[in-house]
Amino acid sequence: MKNMVDERFECMAVIFRLAEKENYCHLLTDYQREVAETFARFAEHPAVKLIKSFDGSSGVWVGWHCTLEFAVYIEKKDRKFVFIDGIDSIGNGWTEATARDFLPLFNDFYVDTNYNKFFNSHISYFEEVSLNFIDNFYSKIDLDWFGKYVKSSNLRCIYSLSSGNYAATVNDKIIYCLIYGGDNENDSISPPIIHEYCHSFATPLAHKWYKENPDFKKWCKDA
Repeated sequence: MKNMVDERFECMAVIFRLAEKENYCHLLTDYQREVAETFARFAEHPAVKLIKSFDGSSGVWVGWHCTLEFAVYIEKKDRKFVFIDGIDSIGNGWTEATARDFLPLFNDFYVDTNYNKFFNSHISYFEEVSLNFIDNFYSKIDLDWFGKYVKSSNLRCIYSLSSGNYAATVNDKIIYCLIYGGDNENDSISPPIIHEYCHSFATPLAHKWYKENPDFKKWCKDA
């Protein structure tokens, strides 16, 4: 596992940056400033315009967490991104229609910006920060502990240089945590790893409690 930075997510983060979405406009690192400068001229790209339009005014809202939820449901085949086989729905923020409308524009953005060249030119940097993340944080997490609740071999971690921290579960099976290390203090990274993985089983349990337990429902509303 040399590189934990994910091309799909980072490309999504660029689009959300250009769309001026919350949590994606950081300029706190050299990498973030380079991204902003390199892709600024694509601010009017159709992919960016579509994400900008998903602001709730038309009844569709696509928020900061939707980057990961989209990215983990696509894969590259023959230099083009397609939805993975067997998906039933795409995260909480996407409808089937909005996701399918966005996918061809995402592919266009990927090609028009030559994003793959930009990403590949930073591989050595990605490997360096990934190794640091693994050595100092990820290797210290007791992943077997999660086996009491989910299949620990289905856990996947993405290291983000753009935004986070988020969670996503694909088809109730593959469990992702996205950890933002772009400008975090070192001692703030480990807890989000555990927190985001726990979403995969804790959130469905909370939803069940909310429906069935009136006391729990009241506590949630009071909070």
